Amino acid sequence: GEEWLLYLVPLTGFDGATGGSPSKTTLEDVKFRVSDNSNAGVTLDIAGAFFVQKDTRRFPNGAISMVADDSRKSQHDHMASLLDGSTPKINGTYYSYPGLFDSSVTSGGEAIFTTAEAKAVRDTHGSEITFHANTVDMTSAGYAGLSSGELEREMIDGRNLLQDDGFNTMNVAYVRGEFAINGINSLPTVRKHAKSGRTIFKKTGETLPVSDPYRLRAMSVQSADTLATITGWIDDVIAEGGWAIIAMHTIVTSPDSLVNNND
Repeated sequence: GEEWLLYLVPLTGFDGATGGSPSKTTLEDVKFRVSDNSNAGVTLDIAGAFFVQKDTRRFPNGAISMVADDSRKSQHDHMASLLDGSTPKINGTYYSYPGLFDSSVTSGGEAIFTTAEAKAVRDTHGSEITFHANTVDMTSAGYAGLSSGELEREMIDGRNLLQDDGFNTMNVAYVRGEFAINGINSLPTVRKHAKSGRTIFKKTGETLPVSDPYRLRAMSVQSADTLATITGWIDDVIAEGGWAIIAMHTIVTSPDSLVNNND
């Protein structure tokens, strides 16, 4: 359904075209062009537009978060130790399949965390284990086709499974990176059961302050993305004093022909 929302957009560091030589100090007029995922035009009602000064008190240079989806074994084997070696140290957030720990189910051709590995990521590396989905099939199909009751059960089961293993935070990475698809809007249910919800959105990083903690905008790394591309995302977001949430799936020790998807 339709709703009013506050949506913050950085003036630089986004995926778009710039005409002329705009200056923040002389900006007088703003024009909006809005499209959907297929670049088709949509109708947008705007109640008002205003400029917000970036908040540099808590994060004067912006913020970076490294996150990973699907609790794949390579994240335990490689990502956790790499973050440990960063300066300053970065703690990761791992959006997981808590009901599949210790199972033979695979994701992206990889084993899924054991409970011991998940606890090691938390206790040894100081990172967070939280929720993505209860099944691998869910991340392929998405929320489309679920009833409101089934979606509610998905969130309740995820929270309970995390708590059963001693993980007491419930933040959600939306399956397929989308909170609303094919008429299913998961936002009301996720707001009820989780502290935050994270999307996949490559157009821009997140702002500080955030527009909505249940629409957090993350940029997903794909196999074709170069190191220069990824550092460029981070540099652009940091220049605006924003929040660069970098999402990954499979971690490899050297570049190869791996194809990675937003799942």
